[in-house]
Order: sequence, then C-alpha cells, then structure tokens
Amino acid sequence: MNSFKSCFVLFLMLLSSCLCYADNRHSLNLRITYDFAYKQCYGRATLTDRLSLDILDDQSVCFSLKNRRQNQITDSLADLGFRDYEDYSAEKKKQGVYGNSVTWQVLKNFPERGRQTVTWYTLKNFKVEELSSVINWTLLEGDTVVAGYECQKAETTFKGRKWTAWYTLDIPLDNGPWKLGGLPGLILLAKESEGIFRFECIGIEPGKAGPVSLPKKSFENCSSKELNALMKLSYEDDATFSGKMLGCQCVAYDKNGRRIDSSKNHAALLEKKE
Repeated sequence: MNSFKSCFVLFLMLLSSCLCYADNRHSLNLRITYDFAYKQCYGRATLTDRLSLDILDDQSVCFSLKNRRQNQITDSLADLGFRDYEDYSAEKKKQGVYGNSVTWQVLKNFPERGRQTVTWYTLKNFKVEELSSVINWTLLEGDTVVAGYECQKAETTFKGRKWTAWYTLDIPLDNGPWKLGGLPGLILLAKESEGIFRFECIGIEPGKAGPVSLPKKSFENCSSKELNALMKLSYEDDATFSGKMLGCQCVAYDKNGRRIDSSKNHAALLEKKE
C-alpha cells in the first residue's frame, strides 16, 4: 500500500472512532463512484450508468450522477416556463446527459438510524420507507484488487439474488452500493450470479459527498412490494405503465406504425423476491 493510501486509511480509522463525538459537523465525508451494469429486461442489451455512494457520518445516499443532472435540467427549464419535452431533450443532449439512467436512489439511516428510504423518479415520484437491510454474508477465501485496494470475498443471497462481493478492510465501513452492506469493510465490487447486475468501484474521493436528503418534490408513499410491481410494469410494458400514471390509455407503435407487442418482455429487477 502506498504512503498516500496508508495515510488515507489511517484517517478513516480515526474518523470512524470519533463519530460519536461529532458536534454539528461531518466527521466522515466520502464519495465512492461505481460503474453500474444492468438490464431492465432479460434478453435485452446491457445498460450502463455511473453511480455515486455519498457517505456523511452514518448516513449515505446511492444515486445516479447522470439522473441527478437530468432532473436538475428538467426542473430548471420548468421553472423558466419551458414545457416541451423536446426542449428538455435538447438541453440534456447539449450537456451530454441524454438517454437512459438509473432513476432510483437509496438513502441509508434516513430519515433515522435503522431505517432506509428508497425513491424512484418516473412520471410520478415514489418513496418507500423501510427497516434497514439485514444481509447475512458468508466470508470466503479469496482476494483481489479493486480500484487499488486489496479486497476480500463474500457471498450472500439477498432479495432472491445470489451476490458475490469484494470488500476492503482498508476502509472499515459496513456500506456499499444500492442496499448492499453489512460487511467488515466497504464493498467495492458486487455482482450477481445471473450476470444481470454489477457494481464496480472506480474511485474514492474524501470530502466530495453531497447532502443526504430528499429533493423538494412530491412523493407518493408505497410499499417495497408495490414499488417493485410498478418497476416491473414500466420495464415490461411502458405504454400500459404510462397510461396508469397519466390516467389514460396509451398505445406504443414501432417506426413502421405497428403496435408493439410487449407480452414477451420479462423484467429484470434487483429485488427478485420480497
């Protein structure tokens, strides 16, 4: 381990030891950036996005950097009186953030310790508040290096998917991307057994985390089961989902004017089971 990394690890350990004595300031501030590969439906192309895990003291938020910028652009143009989708798209293309992005985020120990909040931004904004995830890991033999950090191996089955994770004891934080966590060190790489989802750390920046908070938007509260059902419908049949959200009947057609048959689509969800 080089001298900079040794100092950084020592810094983290000292911060972790004094979290209880923080007074009106953040003792721990980290931004971990992950490349995220995923599919929305089985048999479709793999999509990619870049996620940020911002950690402030014992709270954190995992979100898409691209989607956050997309929302900022939409909100800014809406405040200026723009209502045309083409205006939004043009500005997003201009700023290099047009296209697919991850629209969920996970806030841990929020709104309070022992609970977590999941939001999903779509035609409506949905919010789930639930108990923090408890994940039972099996620690295994094996090591690798991720983003320059030595990592150990662990496996678990969580929400119906089998995960292999690589965590580093150099950063003794029980956190990770999405809802993953609960290991003796920060999860830097996680992949599930079907090859549908993969999180890989590409960088760690002290002092770069933003606030762990919800945007000033209206949310519809729902259960985790209800949210997964909505995601499933959105991925499998976007027209029916749009109609449900807008209170009308929507039909999707291809470029040749033929009605799109979505009956064979099979959504790939991070949470395969409750």
